[in-house]
Amino acid sequence: MSLPHRPNPVGTNGLTVGCSKIKGVGRRYSNLVCKKADVDLNKRAGELTSEELERLVTIIQNPTAYKIPGVRFPTHSRMLGIDGC
Repeated sequence: MSLPHRPNPVGTNGLTVGCSKIKGVGRRYSNLVCKKADVDLNKRAGELTSEELERLVTIIQNPTAYKIPGVRFPTHSRMLGIDGC
């Protein structure tokens, strides 16, 4: 028996996992965005209404307007990939 290449069809994952598939959006950030957009976290990604989807998109595009802190960049040289001391 072979496993399918993609076991979960698009839209069947949980909302936070579905949002984390966007490049630059992790699970913690997607959880915070969903809470700010007042979207039920128990919904599946395919069950969103167009209104809820629009709220998520606006918050992801402009997080500072919704009081989401900025990105913290690593300061350690190994994390940055810089050769040094």
